[in-house]
Amino acid sequence: TWESAQENAKALGGDLATINSQEENDWLVNELFGDEKASTKITDKGSAIWLGHKLNNNGEYVSVTEDEDLYNNWGSGEYSDGIGKGEQYTILNLYDNSSRDPGSMNTVANQQNGDSHIFYGLAEVKLNEINDIDDSVLNE
Repeated sequence: TWESAQENAKALGGDLATINSQEENDWLVNELFGDEKASTKITDKGSAIWLGHKLNNNGEYVSVTEDEDLYNNWGSGEYSDGIGKGEQYTILNLYDNSSRDPGSMNTVANQQNGDSHIFYGLAEVKLNEINDIDDSVLNE
């Protein structure tokens, strides 16, 4: 479930990922979609991953971390369809077909019907800002 994925992300010290820009979305697609990447390893498990956008009481998809700058690469009709159906959660698609591109977002219910079930989430863990970093090694 989405809640299980969020609990796992919290256990890692973060939350389910929210996408804040097209550049971040493009980077995720580059890192996760393609031969020998996550997309080829989860084809029997929904070919998508849970994200940290959730439907709120006002009928809007918002970040679980309260990020205000959200990039929403909605698949065709997904946003309004999701709100109409009360689908509370979002996923990042890691497949390519005639109706969806890798990196597009869908809205989904917590329990999917049929053969496609989402089993994985994408955790976003912020680096500890307390760590001292030797800036001189960054230039090497």
